[in-house]
Amino acid sequence: RKILEVEISGLAAERAGEVDVREMRGQLARMETLIDAPEGYVDADVEFHALLVRSTGNEVLLTMLDPIVELLRTSRRVSASRPGSARRALREHEEILGRVESGDAEGAREGMRVHLANTARDIEAALAEGMLGEEDMGEMDEG
Repeated sequence: RKILEVEISGLAAERAGEVDVREMRGQLARMETLIDAPEGYVDADVEFHALLVRSTGNEVLLTMLDPIVELLRTSRRVSASRPGSARRALREHEEILGRVESGDAEGAREGMRVHLANTARDIEAALAEGMLGEEDMGEMDEG
């Protein structure tokens, strides 16, 4: 994710239009509404990241991410299950979108780096705490 999503964020800041930003903002609103409903929150999170990719206008990036969508969904479900992490992730998404909207490519990249580092820590903590079920472990191993 770091290799792809950091650069996707920068490209989105350079290329996203008003409609792209409005659609991403809509997903952030959904995340806020569904913050206590894990599956709905994760769906909105996945869609936010998909919209970020689409806003780059780069079909190759869309094609590259398609095969790993379920792995990404699993990692988001795991990370969002930790107390306080969904709210923190929402704030991080808002920061990234703000940078995209203002055309700050390097700021968007840095925001995504921070977000992904925090998500990785959440997943590591969930592993250490035994919060992952057999299904999650299998999906994470496949990725």
